Amino acid sequence: MLGVDITGFWRPKLHGWMGKHFHSLAQRALPAVVLGVMTLSGEVDKQRIPLLRRLVRCQPEVGKADFRLELLKAAKAVVQADEVIVVDAEFEISELHVADIERYVVRLANNATARRNQLPEYKGRGRWPEYGERVRPLPRRWKERQIAATAPDHETQFVHDGRTIQVAIWWQQVPVDTKVDPLNKTFAIYAYTDPAYKTPLLLATNLTCAADIPYLMYRDRWPVEQAPLSAKQMIGLHRSFVFFKESCFRLPELALFAGNMLTYLAATLPPLPDRFLGSFAKTHPRSVTQGCCNRLIFQSLPLLSRYFEKRTRSLTIYPRAAALMFAKNVLHDPLLPETKVSFSFPLRGASCAFVIIKILEMS
Repeated sequence: MLGVDITGFWRPKLHGWMGKHFHSLAQRALPAVVLGVMTLSGEVDKQRIPLLRRLVRCQPEVGKADFRLELLKAAKAVVQADEVIVVDAEFEISELHVADIERYVVRLANNATARRNQLPEYKGRGRWPEYGERVRPLPRRWKERQIAATAPDHETQFVHDGRTIQVAIWWQQVPVDTKVDPLNKTFAIYAYTDPAYKTPLLLATNLTCAADIPYLMYRDRWPVEQAPLSAKQMIGLHRSFVFFKESCFRLPELALFAGNMLTYLAATLPPLPDRFLGSFAKTHPRSVTQGCCNRLIFQSLPLLSRYFEKRTRSLTIYPRAAALMFAKNVLHDPLLPETKVSFSFPLRGASCAFVIIKILEMS
């Protein structure tokens, strides 16, 4: 199974970049470095792990429809004879036919429609029909009108993870804008009603197989989403600060490769305790976490903290409070020699840092 997907690394403030990708939160296309991802789905210690097969660059001046066709042709060049290309609803069935994909499984939108590849009966008047009957797998509502779903050609069911999934099938379908022709490339539509979900899952495939095969194949496609997730969230490529055109492509490609390796290591290595939630984590002494001189100095200098402090949860200490806490620890520590320090309050900015440094010198 070869999973194919399109991902974008957002660059909303990159001047002159023409490439765009749809952002679900913004509900519009934003400037992004767009890459096509091809992965194989494997299993390591009962966990589904992706294996990168190929990355395809989308040049900024290339449109999304042209790039989808280019990506499908690249996928056809690398797919093996015993593999099936599985894509999401972003790809159109007509694009799969133009790219001459031999075996595919594609998800359909909930409002998807198709036509039968056979002419309906002539009604006795008007023009002779050229298109087949329209098929609506799911019911829908348009204004005040309720549109019923088309009756399926076949119904069956199977059991998956203890749940009985109902399947409705429509055979010999063509895209809605295709005229009836015996030479047309046809496909079948499968509607899976799973009791664990509110909305049925619509899939289309040109395979002749059992009803549960497309369902299992599409579920096996989901590891393709792990590679961009690990690159953006684990490595931090949801933000990048490179501007040369080649670097804008090369950095996300390296991040996808490194994220794929990190995913494999996370599945194979034993669990490691972390600092906050690990059951075997060792807490630092109070003198290290709260009385650390370097921590207080960097928190007291706002101009330096953004460049040198560690990106971990730290104490929210204001500069004056930091000086008071450290002075209190120094003046009342029995292990340090007796010191006499006088302050002129209020301490702010550079004066606070100067007092802390003087205390360090005295201690």
